[in-house]
Amino acid sequence: MSGEPTITLLARCLCGTHTFPTTLPVSSLPLKVSACHCISCRHVTGALRSSDAVWPGPASDIADALREFEAMQKKGEELPFFVDPATHKLLASQDCCASCRIWSGSEVYNWTFSLLRHISIAGADASEFPSSTAELRAAVEGKDGKPRDPRFGTLTFYASSPDVQRYHCGRCSASVFYAVDSRPSMVDIAVGVLNSPDGARAESVLSWAFGEAFSWKQDMEGTWREGILHAVERDLEQWRIERGYPKNWHRVAREKAAREKAAQAEQK
Repeated sequence: MSGEPTITLLARCLCGTHTFPTTLPVSSLPLKVSACHCISCRHVTGALRSSDAVWPGPASDIADALREFEAMQKKGEELPFFVDPATHKLLASQDCCASCRIWSGSEVYNWTFSLLRHISIAGADASEFPSSTAELRAAVEGKDGKPRDPRFGTLTFYASSPDVQRYHCGRCSASVFYAVDSRPSMVDIAVGVLNSPDGARAESVLSWAFGEAFSWKQDMEGTWREGILHAVERDLEQWRIERGYPKNWHRVAREKAAREKAAQAEQK
């Protein structure tokens, strides 16, 4: 309503590196707040509980990306491998690779994926974000006589392989991106750093392949961790069935391809 009083809310981390402002009408206050006592919240905060409210700011960047994927389909263009062709949600994966485990301390790591053009620096236009993994590395690293881009704050990376950059916060070590030179237009995003109003799984934007074989499971097979792998796979599938959670498109496509391959083998 025109002329209605507004207030600006500011969310920020302790060091002030990351800040998120949004303006909303005073009439929308107070925000609904919940108190969480789960083990994860207690461990990450050090407090006996954490207080949370759904962030009232806009989600326009996500919506713009979804509209872009819809437009690509209408033109007959192929969608990125990580985009659900029906919902346009992004694939969320279970990763068992040894490098991710050692880097994070978690046997099973969760990644999602994004085109770099759909990522923006807080308070800036998306076009200002590097358009390739090489540009992202140069901006964060500073090289060839060019200074480091100060807008990236504490973001830094560790080159776990000559062609791989694992981006994290240089202050608190939080994992952020996984980039590889062979995929110059996209990065993997650590799901755990997403702040979604619908919870840790961010199901409004992510499509989870529950029950699908984990990626890089060969790094755990034949080791004492193999039991963990099979237990998590089994429990996730049971949880999916009990909840009535449908198989996601990625799993359906893989299972169809496996059946067709088996049928062809029988015909030979």
